[in-house]
Amino acid sequence: MFIARCRAVLTSLRMTAPANALSLFAFFRFSVRFGPNGKGPIDWLGDHARRESLGKAIFGVPLFRDQLKVGKANDDDFSPITPARGPAVLRGTGDLLADFQDREDAEDIFVRLQLAGPKVELTIKISNAALQLHHETVLDDLTAVGRAVWHALQGVAGIDVGWVRADFTGRPFPYPRPRPPRQNNNYPARSIITFLDRSFHTTDHPYARRGDPEKLTEPAPPAPATITADDDLVIVRWARTLSEDDLLAAATGHDAWIADRVATNLVDGFNDLGDLREVRGTVKPAPPLTFYSSKWRVGYKAVLVDPDGSIESSAWKEAEQIAKAKQLPDGSPVESVRIVVPLREHVFVIADRAKQAGFDAVLYPDDKGQFWDPDPPGTWSTPPRKNP
Repeated sequence: MFIARCRAVLTSLRMTAPANALSLFAFFRFSVRFGPNGKGPIDWLGDHARRESLGKAIFGVPLFRDQLKVGKANDDDFSPITPARGPAVLRGTGDLLADFQDREDAEDIFVRLQLAGPKVELTIKISNAALQLHHETVLDDLTAVGRAVWHALQGVAGIDVGWVRADFTGRPFPYPRPRPPRQNNNYPARSIITFLDRSFHTTDHPYARRGDPEKLTEPAPPAPATITADDDLVIVRWARTLSEDDLLAAATGHDAWIADRVATNLVDGFNDLGDLREVRGTVKPAPPLTFYSSKWRVGYKAVLVDPDGSIESSAWKEAEQIAKAKQLPDGSPVESVRIVVPLREHVFVIADRAKQAGFDAVLYPDDKGQFWDPDPPGTWSTPPRKNP
C-alpha cells in the first residue's frame, strides 16, 4: 500500500526539469581504527604504498580521467591532473587537504580529499555539463570510487558515513515524505546510494553504530532499492537512473527505510503528529484580524467552531473580506490569511470550507500560544493524522 501511494503521488509530480538543474553530492568519511593500545588511531600517513593506492582508487574511474585540475584548498591556481599524476598529489607523510576540479571558472566536477591522522574524508560534487556528459555512468562511477577507497584503506580505516545524494538547484525537490518527517544525519535525506561497512560497525570506535548494518538490510529494503555486497561493504542503491521519477522514488523509499529501522529525529519544526509549527515572528493585533505579521504580510483570524461544526459567521466573513481585498483597512498588504481555531480536531472540520474560501491554512494554538498546522504544505506519502 505504501509503495502504491508513493507511485500515485509520483505520477502527479512528474515534471520536466532543466538539464542543468540536477546536482549529485557524494560524501565518504573513513574513520581510522585505533592502534593495539587503544589510545589513538593507527599511524598510517607515512605508508606511501597505501597513499598511492588511495589516489588510484579515486582517479581511476572514467568520471575523473583527464578532466581534473588540482590545487590546494582555497587557491585560485589549479594545475591539470591526469590519472597517472593524481596519486602523486597524495605523496608525502603528513596531513593533506587538496581540491580537484575540472576547470577554474566552473566546478562541474569538484573533489575534496582530506587525509588526517584519525580520518579520511572524500567529498564529490557533480553538476551541469559534467553530469550531462556522464549521466549514464555517474552512479556506477561514484559507487566504484566508494568501493575502491574502502579496499585501499582496509586494515587501517572503515567507512562510518557514506552516501550519494541528489539535489535540484533553483527549485525544490518535492518528493513524497512520510508524516511526521524524520531524519538521521548519518543517512541524510535525498540519499540515492548508501554505503554500510559491517566490519567497522562491530568495532569499539566511537563512531561505530552497532547493529545498523543488520537493521538496515535484514530484511532487505523494499523496491526500488537493490543491495550488493563486497566482503563486508554493503551498498544499497535506491535509484537505477537519474530520471526524475527514479530520484523521487529513491528519496521517498530512503526516508521510509530510515524511519522504520534506526533512531531518527523529527525534522525541525514538526511534532510527533506531523504538524508543522507556524513561524510567525513578531505579530500585533490588527482589527479586524486577530494578529498581523508585517514582515510576512500574513494575517491570522481566530474563529470559534461549535460542537455541531458550525462556524462563527461574523469572524469568518471579516477574514474573507481581508483575504479578498489583500489589505487591511489602513492599507497594509495582506498576502495570505490563516484561520485559527481553538482545538486541533476543529481544523479538519472546517478545512475544506477554508480552502474554498481562499484561506491558505487552518491552525490551532498549543498551551504556549504557538500555532500549528496539521496539514502543512508539502508532498506527503500519507494523509494527515486526524486523531492523536
